[in-house]
Amino acid sequence: MKSQWPLIIRLGSVSTVTSPIVWTMESTPSAPPLAVTVSVKSSTSILVSWMPPSRQAVHGTIRGYVVRVYFRNGTQPRVEKQVLANLSTIYRRHQAYIYGLKKYTGYNIMVSGYTVKGEGPQSRPVSVRTLEDVPGQVSSLTFDRIQKDSFTVTWSPPKHSNGILQGYTLMYEESNLPTTRVTKSLSPETLSYTADRLMSHKFYTVTLFASTSVGSGLIRTAFVQTISPSPASLEICHMNTPMSLRTLHCGPGLVIKKMSASYGRMKLGQCIRDTFGSIGCELDVTDIVREFCAGKKKCTLHDWFLLNRIIIPDSNITCPRDLPKYLQVTYECENDPCNSKPCLNDGVCTASEDPYNIGYYCYCGMNFGGRHCQIGI
Repeated sequence: MKSQWPLIIRLGSVSTVTSPIVWTMESTPSAPPLAVTVSVKSSTSILVSWMPPSRQAVHGTIRGYVVRVYFRNGTQPRVEKQVLANLSTIYRRHQAYIYGLKKYTGYNIMVSGYTVKGEGPQSRPVSVRTLEDVPGQVSSLTFDRIQKDSFTVTWSPPKHSNGILQGYTLMYEESNLPTTRVTKSLSPETLSYTADRLMSHKFYTVTLFASTSVGSGLIRTAFVQTISPSPASLEICHMNTPMSLRTLHCGPGLVIKKMSASYGRMKLGQCIRDTFGSIGCELDVTDIVREFCAGKKKCTLHDWFLLNRIIIPDSNITCPRDLPKYLQVTYECENDPCNSKPCLNDGVCTASEDPYNIGYYCYCGMNFGGRHCQIGI
């Protein structure tokens, strides 16, 4: 017998006998709600509406409904919302607003009713997609191939595009000089750009954002400095030169990069340079000095470093031991690649180590790895 159906039982043959009404016990609904519709209201919200199951399929009194929102191809609900029913609305159309959804994302929506005995079957899924929105910030913004009049900027697409990317807008200008601004509109497939015809040894502000049909996304800004037009040099003829004169140093935002170094003995009060190297009075110590100074903003060459790491061929009879020692270093200052903050998730950038041959190295925290500390562990 069906639940909540009255049974009239007549006792005896006299028509005046009162007929008692007996109700069977409730059960769960045997059919889902009807006419389920979904309206997309924004990039993060939808409106779901439905009619109750047919009266014959309720088997009791509908106490409420459960609205479930699934990712497309998902098996676990992303959102689950209960809607209570009352006697005044039990056979009317119901609705529920769902908030906090992901932007421009496909969902399946299903609705079920329940009685005191439990929940009935879910309706067939209704598929919708939330609206587009402006994109998030580009995932990374780094520089390489920095020259005196050009640099190349490289980026990654936004982690949350929130729609179909229409392209990128790149702007660069000399810092604090908006009149020098250059604006480039780039395709969504473009992930790098070389800016040229720049001024040497200048700081540039670089701004980048992505766009969808809704509008421009969050801006990401980084800073870069073009290199000096000519290399700096340091020449120490007498090794008793004061420490202040044995220091390689670069200006703000620059680090020591390309260099050459020689070490030997001097003659006639002049540094002998390459012309005297053929007779054994000079050593190429570029690799040793590079190991100690490359990637640093400032580097002082101490006596202990020179004595412990460099051995001059004093035994050669053509290189008299009484000649004073000298050191000659030529180096270039280049933009510090750590200025662009390439290390994500609080990684620490250093330009003095470069196992990836990209100009810097990121020391990552315990929970992250990868070239830019972008991979969770």
